[in-house]
Amino acid sequence: MPIPADPEEPTGPGAQSAVAGGVPDADGALADPAGTPADTGRNRSSRAWLREILLIAVFYFVYQFIRGLADLGARNRAFRHANWVVSAEKALHIFVEQPIQEALLPLGWLITIANTYYGSLHFVATGGILAWLFFFRHEHYRRARTILAVMTLTAMVSFIAFPLAPPRLLSCNDGIPAASPAGPTIGKCFEDTLHEAGGAFSYQSPVAKAVANPYAAMPSLHFGWSLWCALMLWWFSRNRVAKALGIAHAGMTLFVIVVTANHYLLDAVGGLAVAVFAIQVTGWWENRRSARRAASTQPAGDLVSA
Repeated sequence: MPIPADPEEPTGPGAQSAVAGGVPDADGALADPAGTPADTGRNRSSRAWLREILLIAVFYFVYQFIRGLADLGARNRAFRHANWVVSAEKALHIFVEQPIQEALLPLGWLITIANTYYGSLHFVATGGILAWLFFFRHEHYRRARTILAVMTLTAMVSFIAFPLAPPRLLSCNDGIPAASPAGPTIGKCFEDTLHEAGGAFSYQSPVAKAVANPYAAMPSLHFGWSLWCALMLWWFSRNRVAKALGIAHAGMTLFVIVVTANHYLLDAVGGLAVAVFAIQVTGWWENRRSARRAASTQPAGDLVSA
């Protein structure tokens, strides 16, 4: 299901540079108009990228701020919802997070890799693919960015409406996970590997405690964003290795969110759902905008004859 180019973005040889002030010649090479420096296109492209960085930074700051506010008064609901999710996974015979973590905890090196992957690749991969799209697949950039933004906004609504305590916060009752806002009285059924085993990030750090919402587990944006990365590479990269790396990134992200006890499998299903929703909404909006633009540019004579 490839995404068509944004109708507002120019495509073809020399198209992006032409927008910046140049004119492509017959071979698609850029011929500078009189009085225009050769690097004007590059300068404008750099300024546009700086604007994008600022826009994304402001969006992410607002997202983190609202995400942090979403946990106010949500503690009891978050643990109640955790009971629902655990019960649902047991009914579906997919509550495998606990045995998976128990089996892998002795492999300290693997846990450290999972912790580092969880705390870093979530941002590095997403930001890197955004930059790649902007500079090398610019005709697809705007729509790809919109899909990512819609995914994030949809998840933010879910964090407010359905706060959820992650597995790492569940207490144990005779070895059985028992969600309780009072905290564990017997012991934890899951280990908070980011805190206990170490890595690039910990929710127990002063900064994380100040800005992070511990109950923003549903949906998993770690998994949702990794799906976005995989789809962008699958749709727009011509390199088979890059496509395979995108799929591997999504698979590895699913693994690390489970083994670090930061998400349930159903959280990953939620991440898939917001990705599908964002793609559909963005496609609908683009088609609607294209139809309006076509109608506004239709000659009056055609409208009368119609």
